[in-house]
Amino acid sequence: MVLRRHARGLFRDALRVARKWEGGEEEAEYIRREARRLCRTELPSGNPREVGERIEEGKQRLELAMHYKIAYPRLYHKPNSGGMVLERTVDAPKLPGAEEGDEQDDDWEMADATRESLRKARERLARRNEEVRAA
Repeated sequence: MVLRRHARGLFRDALRVARKWEGGEEEAEYIRREARRLCRTELPSGNPREVGERIEEGKQRLELAMHYKIAYPRLYHKPNSGGMVLERTVDAPKLPGAEEGDEQDDDWEMADATRESLRKARERLARRNEEVRAA
């Protein structure tokens, strides 16, 4: 009974956040859809311990979304011997206007962007070191 009250409270909080979301209507709709989906599929398991863990995960995800102003799930960073590989912890949301069967290669684009920013940072650091040596 207590878990049901906490789950309903979390669902109401998610809807409240979506109503006041400043990131655009698409992101607000994503928050509403995700809250409904998770409450319908993840919570009815019946195991009180598992339900409690799901509620805590939901609270943390909602707090992160409000703090960072990002509605979508975080990326998980996994170091690799050749550099950094980014993996999603959950499936990417379906982007508006995307056709069924379209490949969304944003993970690869993010990895390329990360490599590019690291390369630029190394170049800046090398220039600063040269300036310090010259001085």
